[in-house]
Amino acid sequence: MLRGYAEKEDPLALAVFGQQAKAIGKLFTIAANFTDPSAYFLGGGVVEAAPAFREWFLGTVREHTQLRQEQLAVAEFALVADLDMAGARGAAVAALDTVKST
Repeated sequence: MLRGYAEKEDPLALAVFGQQAKAIGKLFTIAANFTDPSAYFLGGGVVEAAPAFREWFLGTVREHTQLRQEQLAVAEFALVADLDMAGARGAAVAALDTVKST
């Protein structure tokens, strides 16, 4: 229900989701400091949201993810259409990268 309000640009609902997006951005920042990923995936309920809201949320996460210049050059932020399969997709990308490098 809250996502529905956010999709209609309700200020309180957007503030709640804005805080969540900032927290995810901070989490991605921490992950970047010790794993150095080139891709950051978001899944879950945001994938089911209206396109404008999805783009706003993803943009807010991207804005609050602090990466080094060399990380910014290769970093991709994407929504995973498979909902709760983001972890599996990330593992598959890592496996593919390993196979390509050997």
